[in-house]
Amino acid sequence: MEKADILYIIERLKKDEQLECYRLGLAGSYARGTNDVASDIDIVVDSDGMPVADMECIKKHFRGVEVDILCLGLLRKEDEKLDDFLKEMGLPSNRNSLYKNVLCEVIWCG
Repeated sequence: MEKADILYIIERLKKDEQLECYRLGLAGSYARGTNDVASDIDIVVDSDGMPVADMECIKKHFRGVEVDILCLGLLRKEDEKLDDFLKEMGLPSNRNSLYKNVLCEVIWCG
């Protein structure tokens, strides 16, 4: 599957009544253009969470390829906790957290 194919599917997902309330994007190796045959697809959801039924609705459009759903709000909360912990220890914040990397590479659709 190519990056353009994935972005097209995500655009179509945004028109699904079940998913239209979400902002969706692509991250990871497909967004960076470094994917290979073993790469999974990282779909980013700009939300604190998502019902399993909605995740399954997304995944069924990518049959045969592993799909990870990344809820941005949950990643942000985890990142803030880590930064708070590091601050308490007198250390700088983690500039390479999953949340910060996703924010830098995500390609938002719709």
